[in-house]
Amino acid sequence: MEPAQHSRTAEGAALLRALHHHVDAPPWVFEDGAVEALLSAPSRHYLRRLEALAPPWMAVFRQRRSGLATLRAQIVVRARFTEDALFAHAPQQYLVLAAGLDTFALRYGSAGVQVFEVDHPATQAWKRELLVSPPACLCFVPVNFEHDTVADALTATLFDTRLSTFVSWLGTTYYLSRAAIAQTLRDVRERTPAGTRLVLDYWSDAPSGDFRANLLLGGTRIATAFQGEPMRSLFTVADMYALVEDSGWRVREHLPPAAQNARYLAQRSDGLAVPSFAYLIELEH
Repeated sequence: MEPAQHSRTAEGAALLRALHHHVDAPPWVFEDGAVEALLSAPSRHYLRRLEALAPPWMAVFRQRRSGLATLRAQIVVRARFTEDALFAHAPQQYLVLAAGLDTFALRYGSAGVQVFEVDHPATQAWKRELLVSPPACLCFVPVNFEHDTVADALTATLFDTRLSTFVSWLGTTYYLSRAAIAQTLRDVRERTPAGTRLVLDYWSDAPSGDFRANLLLGGTRIATAFQGEPMRSLFTVADMYALVEDSGWRVREHLPPAAQNARYLAQRSDGLAVPSFAYLIELEH
């Protein structure tokens, strides 16, 4: 990502969260009623055009098992898994690493949770322009994960290292070096109390017999490279376990794609399914 450019992948993920409400059949996996207001005018126009489709055409649209639908499934499932874990933990502070256009603070601003959004300075500047009135519970923490340390950045805020904390880190590890991922995990462990939980997602490049998923992964790698956000770190399950444990965390729950589909997408009429390379993991220290 160029220094002055906001994250295009964050923008794309936000659009896919909004699309879930317009394209997929209810019940929705994840409801984000605040994200649409943050989208660009062309994106909102596209959503309105979808709403105008006749029911037979919408049914056809839903049954198309495109790469876009597969990525949309991954994005809404990871968001749902994260917030399920967050509410089960009931923290006083929520640390959102690589927040992008995350809307938790907009949807739950009165819930009594202080939200610290950590992200690239250019992406945060862009988001600040989109927010008409940021909620009082929201604090922006600018960090370039490859060059800055989260520990130092949090020191300059009102983040309280003694309060119960939940951490999310979605849609990002694949774009970072392994050294930056490990450093961030160590930083967060250093600045949070025992019992802190962290949810992250990662992608695997392990050989797979799923031709469609392999094709989607290859195409996504090419597309994100053209957007200036090349993928740098894909993991086997064993590699990810070793990295998080070496960084001082233990695995609380690990959800491979099949488990995600069984928990969140079983018996749906629209065919949504998480791709076979997308994994979720919840950590604790």
